[in-house]
Amino acid sequence: MTRIYMFGIVLIVAGLGFSLMHFISPHVRTVLVPYTVQVPHQVNVPKEQTLYTKSSETIPGGYYVPLPPDGVYVESGKTIKLSWSADGYLDAYILTETQFEDFKIDGIVSNWEAHSYGKEGIISANIRHNDKYYAVVSNTPLLSSPVKLYQAQVVLVWQETIIQYRNETQYAPTEVKDNLYLYLGLVGSSAGIAIIIGERLMSKSRTSLNEKF
Repeated sequence: MTRIYMFGIVLIVAGLGFSLMHFISPHVRTVLVPYTVQVPHQVNVPKEQTLYTKSSETIPGGYYVPLPPDGVYVESGKTIKLSWSADGYLDAYILTETQFEDFKIDGIVSNWEAHSYGKEGIISANIRHNDKYYAVVSNTPLLSSPVKLYQAQVVLVWQETIIQYRNETQYAPTEVKDNLYLYLGLVGSSAGIAIIIGERLMSKSRTSLNEKF
């Protein structure tokens, strides 16, 4: 029995061993398996609410119009906006309740949260303290001509934080069985069988040549 023949037998035995290992304790490898999770995140959403609208009102000299008439309670962190348009010049204010009461008593505004003067415009005040607020348009000079207020609008603006979810792909290490041992067993056994068959054919060929000579 030649060494090549013995080597073929060794390959066959090793191949059978690998094949048996595949069924007893198969080869395991680690792979990353993707999966989807929902991840929460905060989103600031702009919000807007119309508090009061006034249109087509004539304001005599020395008179004013509070918007809304009874004021509105606003929490800190929000913003009040007043927009107006008229056929003449008006003072526009955003006042706290205390400032508005002083204005009613004194007839003049000495403190305000926001102020502008003109035929039209937009003013806003960022609210720092919870309080009742008034938007006021005033035809301040007592002897001034009446002014027609075309339109005035008070709007509350703020941002609201909400939770939204988005899909995110993550990966988990997972052990999976493969056919490595079975593949090695088939390759080894096939190679061993091929070597033995080849060796036998070569042996017969050598014997035939020797008989001829």
